[in-house]
Amino acid sequence: MDKVAAIVVTYRPDIDAIEKSVRSISNNGADVIIVDNSEQKTHFPDMAATVLSLGDNLGIAEAQNIGIKKAIDLGYEWLIFFDQDSIIEDGFLGQLMKNACDDVPYVAAPVFYDNEKGFYYYLLDVDDNGRRTKIYPQNIANGLKISTVISSGMLINKRALDFVGHMRSDLFIDYVDTEWCLRAASKGVKIEIMKDAVMKHSIGDRSISLFGYKVPVHGYQRRYYRVRNAFLLLRMKHVPKRLAIREIIFSFVHQVVIIMNGKNKWRYMKCYALAVFDGVLGRSGKCRHSI
Repeated sequence: MDKVAAIVVTYRPDIDAIEKSVRSISNNGADVIIVDNSEQKTHFPDMAATVLSLGDNLGIAEAQNIGIKKAIDLGYEWLIFFDQDSIIEDGFLGQLMKNACDDVPYVAAPVFYDNEKGFYYYLLDVDDNGRRTKIYPQNIANGLKISTVISSGMLINKRALDFVGHMRSDLFIDYVDTEWCLRAASKGVKIEIMKDAVMKHSIGDRSISLFGYKVPVHGYQRRYYRVRNAFLLLRMKHVPKRLAIREIIFSFVHQVVIIMNGKNKWRYMKCYALAVFDGVLGRSGKCRHSI
């Protein structure tokens, strides 16, 4: 098996948690590159990893791009992305790379299992017209190809990055993985789902229940990017208009629910107004406003 570079982006990390994450990844045979996006330099004591401290929050996309460049400079042909709290079991990477191919652009992804609640998270495929199809992992065979996945656990070869391009730094955070996957799909590169590669994961974000749906509650600053970037997706030719419009509508609905049920109502209203204003004008990058 070719050597794999694991890119782990951190932001104000819990050192004990990141140490467990690095150990689990290293036990799978990958070399870890930590890209620390924290404003203050983080001390990673005796960590079996290459550490790149950025000294500022440059956004998830730029941090991933910096990690990609470092991995390629070091000669790696295969890369995999993880969140700072990702922990994988022995054999995970071997399962993920079972169908890996060096000769063509190739992307693979695992399935996610909620260990606490005992269910698999659904996969989401988006067709050229923006229609969404939920796919449940327990009903598929290994090797199913779909158009979108989250970046955590996504395996990719250098050929795919050369063909599709790197992450869009101007999005900063939110929809970074969705945009890249849809860009890849528009070029004929889809993600192969390896159902035997399982990541155990539990969504810890607070949520509000509404008519049977769970509305995740993020901070008002994070909501700015979620709302703004939905408008930016609408400008991208490779993103189906139907999907972008759906995200804009759902961002509005989520914002209303959060404002009605949460604290800091004024700040949430302000960030929404600024996000819509900037999104309509096509402004991207790090938020310029004091929210």
